[in-house]
Amino acid sequence: AKLGDIRSTCTRLTTFPIPPSYHRHGSRSILLWIGALPFALEGKGHAAVENLFTILITGFVILGLDAIAIQSEQPFDVLPLHEFARGMSRDVIEVLEGWVAMPGVAAISDTPGDQNTTDMPVGAHERQSDSKNQVRRRG
Repeated sequence: AKLGDIRSTCTRLTTFPIPPSYHRHGSRSILLWIGALPFALEGKGHAAVENLFTILITGFVILGLDAIAIQSEQPFDVLPLHEFARGMSRDVIEVLEGWVAMPGVAAISDTPGDQNTTDMPVGAHERQSDSKNQVRRRG
């Protein structure tokens, strides 16, 4: 039940549309602000090199935060989820194969009233018939 809840939550995250206008508007606002920054810093008594350095550092930080926000909005485009899912599938298959090969695990029968297959562990029928054949060969 929990796995189904987690799956439905992930499905909602991947299918929830984030309008592209949000990103466009935010990016344009940031570029406009960075473009206006030199005019705001002009006449404050700083050298041109100081203004340039301040604008470059500020632009780098703000545009970096914008890039992080884009990745946070669409995490499944950035994360290597296909590799993760393949690894999880391999692990699940390995666990299931190990479970089936365990001695003492009751076999699942197609017919509910078949007592011969439900009382014996998986593979016991083959071992039982092999041991009968070996006894017949010896005798």
